[in-house]
Amino acid sequence: MMHLEYKYRNNLKGWRWVAEIFIGIFIIFVIIYLYFEITDWKTWKMCLLYVLFWFLFYAIPLLILDIRYYLRNRGQVIDVLDDRLILLQQNGERKEYLFSEMDEVLLYRSKTIEAGGGFTLSPMDYYCYLKFEFKDIDEPPVYITCFMHPDLDEVSMKLKGVGMSIHRSVF
Repeated sequence: MMHLEYKYRNNLKGWRWVAEIFIGIFIIFVIIYLYFEITDWKTWKMCLLYVLFWFLFYAIPLLILDIRYYLRNRGQVIDVLDDRLILLQQNGERKEYLFSEMDEVLLYRSKTIEAGGGFTLSPMDYYCYLKFEFKDIDEPPVYITCFMHPDLDEVSMKLKGVGMSIHRSVF
């Protein structure tokens, strides 16, 4: 049995990536200041505007993904058993889905992670989710995001009797 619930710390990797880059940029600025002794405010202002633009370029999509994933999984608890998925909603509603009722399970993740690369090109590469679609019942899909479990490959391996198809998401 695998117990999954929303934990924000599961996906702080994206924000840690941004923080590491900014620490590196800060160190470069200090080295430039000490070595070249640039005291011209206009040059520093230009550099700071560039860094601010770069930060917003990455931070805004991360913030949007964080909000979407939070809204998708807040208050949910999902238990993955041998033959079924148990979903506990925030309002106390409990639903059970047999794996035999599922049409397919789609794993959406970035191309970099899919290729098995250890180095990622952007912080959005860490965001991924599983989507469970049903055959005959009129239910909306169930989502398990990376905020519920940091390794969705491990979760997908626990699913028995379900046709797994892997799709790459485009961010």
